[in-house]
Amino acid sequence: MVDIERRAVLQAANDLRVDPSGVASEILQGWLEERPAEKLFASWKEWIRVVRGALPDDEKARLDDQILSHCRDIAHAAGGFLETGHPIEPGQRDVIREIEDALKEA
Repeated sequence: MVDIERRAVLQAANDLRVDPSGVASEILQGWLEERPAEKLFASWKEWIRVVRGALPDDEKARLDDQILSHCRDIAHAAGGFLETGHPIEPGQRDVIREIEDALKEA
């Protein structure tokens, strides 16, 4: 993971008010050092299905927008500086599509 991508992930966590000294931040730092197992993504998809099922439609839409916005920001950062308009790489586009699909299925 490139440094600017790492900073984008940490900025997303900050935007979501993740306590930098808390357990969630510690876990995130570990994932930035070593990519988590694929089964974690499968677990997230199940978790998001349950969470979205408990939300009213307007909150689902807001959650989806927030998740996808952070995904795109991080993907853009991985390609270079956000200001230069670097496109999202195909592999990252595929992951974002998979996240979009998970949100639609939920």
